[in-house]
Amino acid sequence: MENVVIKPVSSTNISAAKEIIKKCFDTDRSNELDAGLEKSNLYYYALLFENGIPVGLAGVLLSDDAEIMSICVLESKRRKGYATMLLSHISNFAKTKGKNRLLLEVKKGNENAINLYEKFGFERIAERKNYYGNDDALIFEFRL
Repeated sequence: MENVVIKPVSSTNISAAKEIIKKCFDTDRSNELDAGLEKSNLYYYALLFENGIPVGLAGVLLSDDAEIMSICVLESKRRKGYATMLLSHISNFAKTKGKNRLLLEVKKGNENAINLYEKFGFERIAERKNYYGNDDALIFEFRL
């Protein structure tokens, strides 16, 4: 059995978090993490560790609602339930901050992510045409 722990991103582990983002996304979104540490009252990022090694990350922006900024698990560590653990962690965090709903957007063609979100209980509420260049975005909501 794997030892899995979720910890907040901090100045001591931000480089590991940036590496995960670079490996998971087509574009470098690591500047999100810098903003998250600078504005910790608005952002929260968490790293998921498997046996002491960072393998996943999730981040949320806290405004009127909570909006997931990033969620990713290294490809070699997928299908272990880690993304669900991160979603649960982020949704619980947002709820403790008094938020009533959690929002996210995803590329319309990202079936694996869409299946994960729907299985978790997110509902599709809108679509944004050409949000990702030529790709549309689907907007999902989860009531906390």
